[in-house]
Amino acid sequence: MVRIITSELNCSRFYVHVGTPPQYFHVLPSFHGQTVYLPIDEDCAPERMNITDCGGQRGVEVFQSRQSPGFQKNASSSWKEIGIYQMGLGVNLGLGGNAYFGYDNFGMGSSQDHNETKVEQLAVAAYGTPDFWVGQLGLSMFPIIVGETERPHSLLARLKEEGKVPSLSFGYQAGAPYRKPYK
Repeated sequence: MVRIITSELNCSRFYVHVGTPPQYFHVLPSFHGQTVYLPIDEDCAPERMNITDCGGQRGVEVFQSRQSPGFQKNASSSWKEIGIYQMGLGVNLGLGGNAYFGYDNFGMGSSQDHNETKVEQLAVAAYGTPDFWVGQLGLSMFPIIVGETERPHSLLARLKEEGKVPSLSFGYQAGAPYRKPYK
């Protein structure tokens, strides 16, 4: 059974980590995407976006004892790059952008969570576009089409294959943090 840990500050965001050593992010669920989309560190460069606490505003946590501007693919020893491709998210809304696609280690939950869910070498996309501000956790079950030959399985499909979830279906409920759950 997968237990999702959400942020105390915003219950609709999921807490995930990617890479070796792990880099932590708060991401939004995406019913349209298949993979984990993370803002890349290059996007917060002063010449690109001159925003105070750019990484923190985008859901990026502290990495190596300082606020991180975004996913640092070169800082992950387990990153295996596929290439740069269009994201495919938001096309029907006129949104777009490119991302570095690659394989990296992935987990849901914090470093203190002993029941965290981990997947090795999951397809991940590190994007550099202002069209998508916060990272996304793709919950679609379909394979990811990257280039002409790469067809990595989605997060949900990998969790099913590895016996971490019983099916490809899921439920998601976002509610007001001030309401008490039903008993």
